[in-house]
Amino acid sequence: MNFRGKVLSNYGNNEKFYDLAKQYRSHWGEKIFVMNETYAHLFKHASKKNEYIPSTELKINNLEIKEVDAEYVKFRFESTCSIRLSQGKTSSEIILESKPTHLKDIINRNVFAAQVGGFITSMQWLPRSLESEDGISYLALGVISGEKGLSEVNAINPELSVFNNVSKKHLQSSIQIWKYSAHLNQLEMQNTLVTSDFGAVTDIQWAPIYNDDDVLGVLGCGFKNGEIHLMKIDAALPTFGVVLEPSYRLRSNIKGSSNLTCFSFVGADKLLSGTADGYIMEFDLPLRTDGDIMQPNFKTFLSDGPISSIVSVPVSTKESEHILIINGQAYRGVAFASLNPLVDVFCPLSEKSTVKPTYNYILQDVLLAHNPENSNILCLRSLQDTSSTMLRLDSHITTFKLSETVGHPFMLTGTDAGDVILMNYTRKFFSSKGGNKVMVPLKLWKFSLDDKDSITVSADYEKMNVESPIQASYMPWQIMISALAWNENVVGSSIYAAGTASGILLVERLDPNFQN
Repeated sequence: MNFRGKVLSNYGNNEKFYDLAKQYRSHWGEKIFVMNETYAHLFKHASKKNEYIPSTELKINNLEIKEVDAEYVKFRFESTCSIRLSQGKTSSEIILESKPTHLKDIINRNVFAAQVGGFITSMQWLPRSLESEDGISYLALGVISGEKGLSEVNAINPELSVFNNVSKKHLQSSIQIWKYSAHLNQLEMQNTLVTSDFGAVTDIQWAPIYNDDDVLGVLGCGFKNGEIHLMKIDAALPTFGVVLEPSYRLRSNIKGSSNLTCFSFVGADKLLSGTADGYIMEFDLPLRTDGDIMQPNFKTFLSDGPISSIVSVPVSTKESEHILIINGQAYRGVAFASLNPLVDVFCPLSEKSTVKPTYNYILQDVLLAHNPENSNILCLRSLQDTSSTMLRLDSHITTFKLSETVGHPFMLTGTDAGDVILMNYTRKFFSSKGGNKVMVPLKLWKFSLDDKDSITVSADYEKMNVESPIQASYMPWQIMISALAWNENVVGSSIYAAGTASGILLVERLDPNFQN
């Protein structure tokens, strides 16, 4: 099928989108590994635009925080580890600390590495104004650890259950805010906010708004106490602090009888959450609204077990409409339109995703993983159709990420075998040949464990097969890639972050123009 036929089949008769897709293909279609940040400037007119809310108009309360010193945080989050960094035939012993180490002189790659002090559960870059040119980006991390280190962070710990009702908490959790200056090529930790009183932090997302410089943004956080907290992140927050009270709390009801398990922002004014007993609930947000809005707009049953993930995908052709993709315990997922959720239902999806889905805003594609070793792409217009296979690996996919705001075509994949993989997923769609033979995955990093249980990190680039004939097997938890995130700002759009279960954070800028 030619290119026009593919666009017509996937997106319908839309001449405006066809012209955009042709331009997108001409710039990105042949790129295998090279990310040029100037292309993000070319396509920012088609990128996702978040709403501007002046700081003076934000109705949400400030955080209640008790300032502490660095030793208080260091005692609870051990932020030192030793790794062996190898490239080619050379290797070096590196001590990672909370202060980032620039590895340019060792492996000739523009990458920072740090030890954050615990299991990295989630991460996201703050999406700022697309017109911002100051090159400042902020990365939020969710980190958990135990009183005896990471040995307590495991699947059988009752504090990590979706049905958690443990009164005495032993796990430590925190929110970390990192600042990256693209023009100066500097990375530093700006804030560490200890949130252990609320249980383990499992998911963090920035509200899709941008503010003035005195307020960075509003961060949504899911905790294992069954609540979702909104935190107003001010530029004036202390470097180290304990959160006594969040800016706003969301519960399933006044008694909190059912834990909230996951959530997604639906624009700047609503939030959709899932519960441990299979319901979904929509809440109004207190960003521009005063008064008591704790009562949900609706609550409806969806699954015979906990809701595992919710993703809100903005529809590029319809302002303020979103397609909400929900995965629970059923064999298939469910999707429906946000403007009329009780009528406009696209269900069931062709497949359920075992990993939280992600999307490309410009191309309106959704990435999911029906099996732990497979990743697949669905077109938003035809979610019930058969998906297109992207990768079939010899390991289990633990996380992946597309560019949800800027909309470039590169896909990041992390596995339980310690692989960080980069691939231009659109080549399968844009190429006249089609099929998986035009796909060329590149392994950016490989984490492994030696005989002494020490972590080795290989910085050698390695081409991979799209479809591995080897059956997937389980690997040591210490090397698992637990979170990935693309920088969603035009300046620095080639920057990504990768986090591991052992607390190692990598932040790399891929554009070759910034390697020196």
